[in-house]
Amino acid sequence: METSLLIPPEFEVLATSVTEAKVTLQLQFTASTAYCPLCNSLSTRIHSRYVRKLQDLPISGKVVELRLCTRKFFCQQQDCPR
Repeated sequence: METSLLIPPEFEVLATSVTEAKVTLQLQFTASTAYCPLCNSLSTRIHSRYVRKLQDLPISGKVVELRLCTRKFFCQQQDCPR
């Protein structure tokens, strides 16, 4: 399945699976930095990783599931409450 036109460049496709009932895409966020939602400073220190499962509307009658492997970052600003 060609997914390069559908997936933003910040994501890497780890796996795809298509069965009679379900389409699954497993993606990994690859950006090496993130902005703090409170103070808007840039961070490079990874706190942890987690997986989010999202479901979307069916495609041709098949359930669509996105599995996003993403990371949480530490805010590196000393005075940030986060």
